[in-house]
Amino acid sequence: MLWSLIKKECSQIVRSFSFYLYLIIFILFVTSQFGDIPHLQKPVPGLKDYGTTSSKDPEVIMKDGLNNLFLELCNNKFATYPFMIIKNVNLDKQDLERAKEYFKDCTGVEFDQARADETYQVKVKKDLEYSHFLNDMKQLCKLIGSGSYYEKDNLENRVERPMTYKEALKEYEDICRIDHITNAYNRVFCDYVGIILAILPMLLGVTRAVRDRRSNAIEIIYAKQISAARLLLSRYLANVIMTMIPVYVVGILAQLPIVFDAKVANLSVSYVTLIKDMTIWLLPEIMVVLACSSLLTELFGGLLAIIGQTVWTISSLASSMTLMGHFGYHLIIRWNQVGSSRLFLQTRTQLYQNRGFFFVFSILLLAANIAIYEYKRRRGGVLLG
Repeated sequence: MLWSLIKKECSQIVRSFSFYLYLIIFILFVTSQFGDIPHLQKPVPGLKDYGTTSSKDPEVIMKDGLNNLFLELCNNKFATYPFMIIKNVNLDKQDLERAKEYFKDCTGVEFDQARADETYQVKVKKDLEYSHFLNDMKQLCKLIGSGSYYEKDNLENRVERPMTYKEALKEYEDICRIDHITNAYNRVFCDYVGIILAILPMLLGVTRAVRDRRSNAIEIIYAKQISAARLLLSRYLANVIMTMIPVYVVGILAQLPIVFDAKVANLSVSYVTLIKDMTIWLLPEIMVVLACSSLLTELFGGLLAIIGQTVWTISSLASSMTLMGHFGYHLIIRWNQVGSSRLFLQTRTQLYQNRGFFFVFSILLLAANIAIYEYKRRRGGVLLG
């Protein structure tokens, strides 16, 4: 019975305008972003540029952190992401002075003096110990609030530096041996696609509910004997299936040139691994976007659902300050560079925790939507009153 409803819903989605709009936008986004990814080539000695790699050099991390602190002190505006949504914090006079003291403690220069000097370049104070810097930033976080740039993970996972030839060669060997080439490119594909999938699936979720309301079908649906759980679950699963199918197809097609490279290099390629990685990375995101947009539509209507989901997406994108190596609990997770295979192995558990969280969260949102839907149906489509 449930599978029959799912097939019926899938059939309706295929015939809908919103599905083809979803396809067009999705394909245009992928071709415009992923098409520029360079193919893998073994590095040769003597080049000026071998790309970049993440830096764990304390001096580089401290300078980058203090540069950011200087800019945010100038505007008294500190970006934080306490609940995955951006929140700009303005410190009061007393806390602002304390923040300036941390700046002086790490640079040896008064903030007001530095700001007055138009040629000033932020420098780390001589002999500043890294542990002392981290402690100052920890105290600074207490003034600003959670989710700021100055938390240890954020400080240590966003700094990059140029690679040497030796490092580039090691990177090439890791991509071939650990990632079998395709997995390294698949992470970048998921990175780009994850941005658009944080908002695009709601085209399917919201438009179906809005279409029911406009056609007055909602009154018939409310009167039907089918349970709210079965009705909404079938619609939800149909939306998830019809959203994921183009992702798998386009994902594999987009990586065919990379597969050809792997074959030429006599390396094994696993399509099962590609599908598995896309499923782990993207399916929970699609599930939570569809569940959230459907719930918001049920509560407030389609327009507010679109606004709410858009705000969440933009905030999540803005909060993903680290483009590689730190997943946190952001809706949009990033891996914006081919390679760093060993770093991915080290941080893979974070990815599983993040996606597991959103998988469970989507189920809770769906359960809430079913409960509200059933309640409204019993009251003739009225939530309150």
